[in-house]
Amino acid sequence: MSRISRCPKPVIGTLDDSGTLVRTAAVGVLAGTDASTRLKLLQPADRTTFAATLDDYVAAQRFNADRLEGRTNLGTLHAKQGKINQAVAQYRGALALDPTYVQAAVNLADLYRARGLEGDAGEDERAAAYARRLNELEPDNPKVQRLFGQFEGAGR
Repeated sequence: MSRISRCPKPVIGTLDDSGTLVRTAAVGVLAGTDASTRLKLLQPADRTTFAATLDDYVAAQRFNADRLEGRTNLGTLHAKQGKINQAVAQYRGALALDPTYVQAAVNLADLYRARGLEGDAGEDERAAAYARRLNELEPDNPKVQRLFGQFEGAGR
């Protein structure tokens, strides 16, 4: 079952909401779907609104690319869209600004881990190294504990 089939159809109606946070949330839900699913789900006017709202979101995040959150948000968007190399670049950019920024490091390690599960041992080792580093920085952070536990349980 795809993510979009689990989301309520009213999400589509919020793409042109007057509230920026509401539009952003709708884009976040829909951006992770493949184009063919969106094509089936969205009417032509909704597709135009989605594209414009997505463009606005990306522009806002690029404007904030000097901030950790802007880069992390772009990384998350790219990851949802399957643009893994761009996602990695954004997470690395956030970590270049602050090497202790847990959200970007967790997201990056998750990407490396996912790619490692597809058979790339180098990516898997990078993910394990990030998990170890994060565990040293934030041993009480639940996200870090979850990620670190995945690698410790696998003996890495």
